[in-house]
Amino acid sequence: LGIQSGETLDVLMRDEELAGSVVLRGGNVTLRTDLLGVGHKIDKALVNRTIRTLQNADAELFTKMIKAGAMESTFGIRPAYLCITHPDVIFSAQEIAGWKSVEEYASTGPVMDGERGAIDDMRFLSTTMAKVYRDAGGTKVGDVKSLGGTSADVYTGLVFGQEAIAYVPLAGNSMNNIIKPVGSAGSNDPLNQVGTSGWKHVGARKILNDAYMARFEVTAGEINP
Repeated sequence: LGIQSGETLDVLMRDEELAGSVVLRGGNVTLRTDLLGVGHKIDKALVNRTIRTLQNADAELFTKMIKAGAMESTFGIRPAYLCITHPDVIFSAQEIAGWKSVEEYASTGPVMDGERGAIDDMRFLSTTMAKVYRDAGGTKVGDVKSLGGTSADVYTGLVFGQEAIAYVPLAGNSMNNIIKPVGSAGSNDPLNQVGTSGWKHVGARKILNDAYMARFEVTAGEINP
């Protein structure tokens, strides 16, 4: 129940973020149904366009500078926007020139849960809870994933700076685990066979500044990244 409630709240926050109006697509195509081939995977051009879009909106970078350490093969990481996306997209992102994996970060820098790496002013966090529109693209061309085998799956990446979105819990009562022990139902459970455990949540999620967040939509490789 703990895992399931956390994932449910993640989905609620994700779906609120998906309501944002700033959308960029792989290959610079216009429509979701135009996403269909390997040219529509995440690439450096899309990363640059997303970063530039947020910078031009004066969205503040989310993380602080990680300075390069004294150890060999470590890199400093710029202040960055956060990108939450699917592991299938991460596989493609890792092939982009300039990708720095978390193990290459200087040891003095903090790493977030799920963080996989960074490109320029964007740090990538991986989760299977990222939204995937199955079979929502055009007729697939080449090595791209497709649930039904005909239309390309469309993957999202949520990119945001500070003050883009907020979660407002109800203080002291945001999450309740409600347990009814065996035998508590009285005559409705005459043989004391049934007990229940569940949860309920009260809270709100709200976009604060639509211009401080962007969503990209891309295809992902079936076999190759």
